[in-house]
Amino acid sequence: MRKIMKTIIFLLFIIPTLLLSQDIDKYEYYVGTDPGVGNGTIVMVGPDESVSFLDSIPSSTFSPGLNMVCIRFGNDDAIWGLAKCMFILYTPTSQDSIIVLEYFFDDDPGLDEGQKIDLTEESIDIDNIEVSIVGLETGLHKIGMRAGNSANQWSPTVSQTFFIAKAIDPIELVSGEYYIDEDPGLGMANELSIAPSNQIFDEFEITLNGLSPGFYTLCVRFLNEFDEWSSTQCSPFFIQEFFDGTPGIAAGEFWIGTDPGVGNANDIRFVEPGKMAILFDQAMLTGLAPGTHTIYSRVKDSSGTWSMIYNFDFTIDAQGVPVLVYPADMATDVEIIPKTDWNAVPTATSYNIEISTDFVEFDDNIIFSESVAFLTELIIPEGILDTNKTYYWRVNAIVGGNETDWSAYYTFTTKDDLVKFVIQLSQGWNMISSNVESDVSSLPSITSAISDKLVIIKDNGGNIYYPQFEIDLIENWDISQGYQIFMNEAANLNIWGSIVNPTQEVISLNAGWNMVSYLRNSNMAPPTALNSLVQAGLLVIVKDNLGNIYYPDFEIDTIELMKPGQGYQMFLINSFDLTYPAN
Repeated sequence: MRKIMKTIIFLLFIIPTLLLSQDIDKYEYYVGTDPGVGNGTIVMVGPDESVSFLDSIPSSTFSPGLNMVCIRFGNDDAIWGLAKCMFILYTPTSQDSIIVLEYFFDDDPGLDEGQKIDLTEESIDIDNIEVSIVGLETGLHKIGMRAGNSANQWSPTVSQTFFIAKAIDPIELVSGEYYIDEDPGLGMANELSIAPSNQIFDEFEITLNGLSPGFYTLCVRFLNEFDEWSSTQCSPFFIQEFFDGTPGIAAGEFWIGTDPGVGNANDIRFVEPGKMAILFDQAMLTGLAPGTHTIYSRVKDSSGTWSMIYNFDFTIDAQGVPVLVYPADMATDVEIIPKTDWNAVPTATSYNIEISTDFVEFDDNIIFSESVAFLTELIIPEGILDTNKTYYWRVNAIVGGNETDWSAYYTFTTKDDLVKFVIQLSQGWNMISSNVESDVSSLPSITSAISDKLVIIKDNGGNIYYPQFEIDLIENWDISQGYQIFMNEAANLNIWGSIVNPTQEVISLNAGWNMVSYLRNSNMAPPTALNSLVQAGLLVIVKDNLGNIYYPDFEIDTIELMKPGQGYQMFLINSFDLTYPAN
């Protein structure tokens, strides 16, 4: 039997803490119930200082047995991150020895009925105890833990919620295609035969015979199992008549600028006798201005003897400009949060997009200007465009560190008769819904104006949208669902669209827990709004974001009024199709 004399880190929280800023200057901790942001025990820290906060917590803070200890960091703008929690096992020397831990998921089976961890076994590493989550379904769960001592006494149970994200199956690539210079259109280029796989490491032989000396651009793209094409990746190459076609040449190399030394430059590929192909890495051309430049090369024969250095000039012409795709010229009924799109310019490393309210005096009336690296699309955030208004937009590219000319100006007009629904979000967790059918469905578009304050969104199925890590398992907003959203700062979420008729919207509820939207445009007491559920005898309990409940069997109603913009958790004993009363 071992006496445990100190705290033990038992379980690391599953979601990584978001670092809000490079200027973190404090943290706060609390034991047990969260006192609220900024109300814990605050400790100031210096730049780059390591934090060992457990050592600074007085032992008198802990109760014998398991304790939940949480820490969160704040920056110099008083913005706080997510709390990160862990379980601490504490035994003062005057207590009977703790000899066992037990844990359970979701439903408490009762004292001494959970899964046991025998702390008296020598194989147990008490500083790194792990529990298996194998068999748990995707979604939100709760783990509860307690400790038992040699006198068969149990500590209070402490619990922590966590979620299991849906696994993403790798998407297989099934075919590919390539073209040189002119894009013939998706599916119309030269075929690349591949074995279906989620990764491509193959080398492909592409014939360049018959090409005259000069500059070309080779472009490749792949098709996945869902008939979706990848972005097109392009690399420039150069074909040059090679010396005198001397026989016995075994290899060659080339470079631009300073000679890196024999054998250290870039490989030359031989197209046919007397011709060589130089395939450029994108980095080789970065920073080269339009104009004439020099390529240096040398070859070696089968005995390993290198030739003298040859050089020839090539010209980088002013590159083509992007061709705008969406919104198309003269387009009408365009979303006020559109996802703009344009064709790629070969070798471009980034693009600039501008939107103006005036065609003649474009530069003096620019309302939006942004740069994006490599991508050929950009969501225009909510709040930039108004309804029923005409705008003008253009894009240029950055090639080799230089800007191309601007594209042609395209004009478009946004939709009319859109309603703005405002959801007030507080710092921390919120549970929300919308009674407006959004004009755009994707979460990145809907939340574009609050992306710098948004941490994570969760739906009823445990799917998440976690923009910092580019995880989007929710994809589209569902008008029938409620959503939990964590904010690192208070903000308003504006949803533009059309008001729904609650009597025509059927919300399919499952047995067990559901996170449900409230579709009416005015407040209503839960017994009235949910009368059909109550009369069917299927509703057990309703909870709001603040922990208020409606418990019809016991006539408990601390919610009092269901409100537009709020989401609600409902537990049912069987499935049911819910329809709210009319507005």
